[in-house]
Amino acid sequence: MTAISSKLVFSNIDPYYALFNFWSSEVALGGILVLVLTLILSLFVERPWCKYACPYGALLGIFNFFRIFKIRRNSKTCVNCNACSKICPMNIEVAKNQVVKNHQCITCLECTSENICPIPSTVELSTKGGK
Repeated sequence: MTAISSKLVFSNIDPYYALFNFWSSEVALGGILVLVLTLILSLFVERPWCKYACPYGALLGIFNFFRIFKIRRNSKTCVNCNACSKICPMNIEVAKNQVVKNHQCITCLECTSENICPIPSTVELSTKGGK
């Protein structure tokens, strides 16, 4: 619905919408409460809203299981330096998987051989038939 109408359907509870519209009359009380809760939880948990409560993130997470292009790790060339796991902003253990099938993966490509992996063509975004 958000994509069709160009209006954030859950803006009444979205902490980021509340944060950036805090001084306007468009902010709902629910949004401010969720913003305060998110800020408090952020002291203990990294990205609590994005990881555990965002409805749009949940929808995208479902599609992560069915996508054509996936982040794949070639275990034959991997030197187990764990650089890919350390750089992942979603704290996914990329180095322990052949294929990243985690619903929290945002496909930022930080873990790939082009960005952090020291061995070329070891961690790549590819199709099943790819390298």
